[in-house]
Amino acid sequence: MTERKFSRIKQWTYLPDGRRVERIIALRDFGNVKSGTIGGFIEYDENLSHDGVCWIADNAIAAGQSRVSQNALLRDRAMIDGRTMVSGSAIIQDDAFLYKNVFAYENSVVGLKSYLTDGVTVSGNSRIFCNYRYNKSGRLRLPNLCGLAETRDFARLEGAISVNDRCIIAGNAIVRGDVKLCDRVRVDDNAIVENIAFLADDVWITQSSRVGGRSKIVGCCVIGGNAKIRGTSYLLCNVQVAGQSIVENKTYSGDVLLIRNSECGIRNYESAFRL
Repeated sequence: MTERKFSRIKQWTYLPDGRRVERIIALRDFGNVKSGTIGGFIEYDENLSHDGVCWIADNAIAAGQSRVSQNALLRDRAMIDGRTMVSGSAIIQDDAFLYKNVFAYENSVVGLKSYLTDGVTVSGNSRIFCNYRYNKSGRLRLPNLCGLAETRDFARLEGAISVNDRCIIAGNAIVRGDVKLCDRVRVDDNAIVENIAFLADDVWITQSSRVGGRSKIVGCCVIGGNAKIRGTSYLLCNVQVAGQSIVENKTYSGDVLLIRNSECGIRNYESAFRL
């Protein structure tokens, strides 16, 4: 049986919904934690595993059926709740809030004021440093990632972004600014999506392409190669852009193929670019 590595002390605080969480203290040395080190807060003993070198530090909180395990670290003022699982060597820090079936593992890091909820998965070496926004009434926090969205590999997310509905950010992709992605958008390889771009409905941004400005790309469009979409551009329904193409303040719709300075074409949405 694994030796206990923490216990509770007589210091507690209350969550906004009235639940009480209690501060912990280390009972033995493990990892970088020494016996007697004061940690963060838990609602139940099951919130923190006694195995591995995982720890809850500073004023971080693990509540509900959430759990920190293996070598993971919850620190600063971060909070996890509602069946969130943090494992591997993942780090949740700053004022990040992970709620309701979020999974963070491997070497991922979530920080600043990132708000993740509703089945989000964060893995690989993903870095998420976002800031949540409020709705128009100013009373409800809006999540940065939700709806089974996923980040993996070396993906990096920054700013007040909104990613939901099974979107995937992978490879060395960067999503930043006030970008909104929804409905199965995929951004991978070395692609960048930034500024106030809006992408929806099975859009694929890949290779070293870049999408920014106030562009809107909707409906099975594919952007690859070194293509750049910027300004106030609208790409709708099966538009494919590749090579060195630059689309700025233009509108294209319906089975349009744009390739500049490339000998190869784009065969279909399901096949990878080979430019």
